[in-house]
Amino acid sequence: MELCLSLAILTEVYELDISRNNIVGEIDARLFPDGTGQSRTGLIGLKNFLLQDNQLGGRIPEEIENSKLLTLIALDGNFLTGQIPANIGTLNNLTDVRLFGNKLTGLVPEELGNLSSLTVLHLAENNFSGHLPQEVCRGGKLVNFSASFNSFTGPVSVSLRDCQSLYRVQLEYNQLTGILDGDFGVYPNLTYMDLSYNKLHGEVSPKWGQCQKLTLLKIAGNSIGSRIADEITSLSQLVELDLSSNQPSGKLPEQIGNLKKLSILSLENNNISGQIFAGIGRLTDLESLDMSSNRPSGAIPYQIEDCNNLQNLSLSHNQLNGTIPHQIGNLVDLQALDFSYNSLSGEIPSQFAKLTRLENLNLSQNNLTGTIPAALSNMVSLQSINLSHNSLEGPLPDSSVFSSSNSDDFANNKDLCGEIQGLRPSMMSRPQEKVVEVRKTDLFFLLLFL
Repeated sequence: MELCLSLAILTEVYELDISRNNIVGEIDARLFPDGTGQSRTGLIGLKNFLLQDNQLGGRIPEEIENSKLLTLIALDGNFLTGQIPANIGTLNNLTDVRLFGNKLTGLVPEELGNLSSLTVLHLAENNFSGHLPQEVCRGGKLVNFSASFNSFTGPVSVSLRDCQSLYRVQLEYNQLTGILDGDFGVYPNLTYMDLSYNKLHGEVSPKWGQCQKLTLLKIAGNSIGSRIADEITSLSQLVELDLSSNQPSGKLPEQIGNLKKLSILSLENNNISGQIFAGIGRLTDLESLDMSSNRPSGAIPYQIEDCNNLQNLSLSHNQLNGTIPHQIGNLVDLQALDFSYNSLSGEIPSQFAKLTRLENLNLSQNNLTGTIPAALSNMVSLQSINLSHNSLEGPLPDSSVFSSSNSDDFANNKDLCGEIQGLRPSMMSRPQEKVVEVRKTDLFFLLLFL
């Protein structure tokens, strides 16, 4: 279905919403007044223009500026190409512009800075390049700004540094440069900030400690400083914190245990060392903890059992030693557990049998000994398991996930056996074979006797 040109006669229409209708074709310029002031057709009275989630292509017509009353333009989720018309900056009533999820290109016009009433600007998931619009927050009313998944370069715009009206900022997956403690100001209303996978560096700004409403902070994939800043550990409303793939080193600050609302903590691919502090158990709302590929040493604290909402726990590729705390068996909501590539020793706790929701278990590349507990056959949700490169011995548990696994998942152990190709047969089947042999021998002597 194409966008019907006859809509242009609806000169008094206040809102046009034909979203999610599989409309194809282009946005016809004749839908809008001709700009002479004498046109009898065109959407003159239009305030809300919503065409999102269709299949529209082509350019945004420059004639859109002639609908002077527009307050909302929602064209997201289409296949629009070309640049944003600069004359959109003349629509002084605009408060909400949603263009994300298209194929728009080029520079974002600086004229958008003229939209003094703008509260929402969504430019994400396009092919924009160049700098972020420098005066995007000139009006001081911008609340929600997204420009993620583009190719923006250069520093964060000056007007964004001091835009205290901001609630939500998404700038992830660009090539933005700059210094974290110099290019960002105080955002007292900010609840969501994602700067992941840019080229930012430096320390977290002390000013961020004043962002006490912040619930999500993601700075992954940058070059942030040598430590996890105390200012972060004071953000008591944080639900998600992602500092992965950066350069912080040293110990994990114990103050992180004060972030009682934290649900997701991602610290993988850093240089964090020292022991994992016992206070991690204070994070009772935690659902995902990833500290893989760091340098922590020592034992896994048993207090982690107090994180009884954990669904994902990854401590792989570290320098952890000691035994696996049997209390981990109390984390009954766990779905993924990865302790691979450490120096853990001792036996696999039989309490793991209580992890009936666990889907993925990886304990490979450690120094584990003893047998695999038969009770692990109770882990009915298990889909993949890797116990290779340990010193385990004895039979595999009687469970479909073990019998359907690849022998590589159990390779390089002391003496594992089981009914999968690549392992020697389980000892459980040998007594039956011996019984049969004895009976054949008895039969032979019986025949001789006869």
